[in-house]
Amino acid sequence: MIQKSNYKKESLKTGILHLGMGRFQRAHQAFYFHKALQQGRDDLGVVGVSFRSDNAKKELQKRDFNYHVWIKDLESEVHELSLIQDVLWLQEDLDRILDVSTNNDLKAITLTITEKGYGLDAKGNLDSQIDWVQEDLQNLETPKSALGLLRLILKKRCEKDQTTVVISCDNVSENGAKLKKALLSFLELSQDGELKAWVSNNCHFPCTMVDRIVPATTAKDIKEFKNEFSIEDEGLVTTESFCQWFIEDVGEELKKDLNLEGIEWTRNISEVEKMKLRLLNASHSFLAYRGQLSGHRYVHQAVGDKKIVFHIKGIFEEALKTISLDGVDLHAYCDRLIDRFRNPHLNHKLEQIAMDGTQKIPIRILETIKKRWELGRYSPFLEYALLSFSEYLFRASQGEYKLSDPKEELIFKLYHEGLSQDDVLHHPEVLGFKL
Repeated sequence: MIQKSNYKKESLKTGILHLGMGRFQRAHQAFYFHKALQQGRDDLGVVGVSFRSDNAKKELQKRDFNYHVWIKDLESEVHELSLIQDVLWLQEDLDRILDVSTNNDLKAITLTITEKGYGLDAKGNLDSQIDWVQEDLQNLETPKSALGLLRLILKKRCEKDQTTVVISCDNVSENGAKLKKALLSFLELSQDGELKAWVSNNCHFPCTMVDRIVPATTAKDIKEFKNEFSIEDEGLVTTESFCQWFIEDVGEELKKDLNLEGIEWTRNISEVEKMKLRLLNASHSFLAYRGQLSGHRYVHQAVGDKKIVFHIKGIFEEALKTISLDGVDLHAYCDRLIDRFRNPHLNHKLEQIAMDGTQKIPIRILETIKKRWELGRYSPFLEYALLSFSEYLFRASQGEYKLSDPKEELIFKLYHEGLSQDDVLHHPEVLGFKL
């Protein structure tokens, strides 16, 4: 049975402007807002923004921006969500985006733009030489990136002196702090000194940790949903029952508007982030590369491989020595991760998790190796994960696997020039991390 929305879309105030309208947001943050609306709130309507294409807009528009979250776990649940009021495409709808961004009901601007959307180098600073950074700096009034759009949005809000909460929901350590640092650097490059000062003093960028496994929706998923529920929904999202959202506790003002059921507030967000990145995300990346190298296609298949599980548990043990989080049973957390990975109903493709590895490996694997090195400890399991990544890059360069990575052209060029796997891995422009 489908659990339908009990609120009317047309009665909602727009409380959230979300940048990066992908399926993760619709299965995660939107789910929290939806539950609050089900309980009587009316001020958490969502307007989304897409950057690269208008696909999300076209998908959702067919059902008036209503869509379903299909929880596929030991027990199946389906929820209809009606909180999305519109999806705007930056290339066509900039004026509308700016209008929404200055409405007085707005509670927060949230983002899911993936690691590469921040434009950070290995030291966590904005890489001003990236093509899209240069393009936006040369075309400040018609941006294509999240940073360029945030500049325009906050410029408009500054004119109205509207204090702003900007919440990063990406798998980036210290995501809020890094987003703020990247944006302030962008504003310095764009010579917006007054705006930079206003943002520094009037905008909040809390760090967060978000967790829910959300595979890419396939045509098969949509067909199965239609066969079972007699509804064709191209905006369908499939996910697991587990869902977690930690937000850094930076004061009562933020909590006043977003103190929602299920959100956990913490003053120790850095250790919560480490728990997620060094345990779940690190093992996920290892699964993505070693799983495919071992002939598996999906996560649950790879976790059925005893050798792979042995190495995952080794990664857990090495990473646990670098995390200090009171009140959390980290060993139980690791056991739960294995159970979540074993879910056979999601069909989470390893190829999807393998995307953008050069952006993910430094924060998921290398930072932990570095920390253990500082503690005088070797990391054979984490180093094996790194070698699995290296082998995957090489075999992708030979055409055995599909590589989807911002450094793809460079990696293939280096292999074409005859560099070894070790030389490519240690090349300063590949991972940007001194090994």
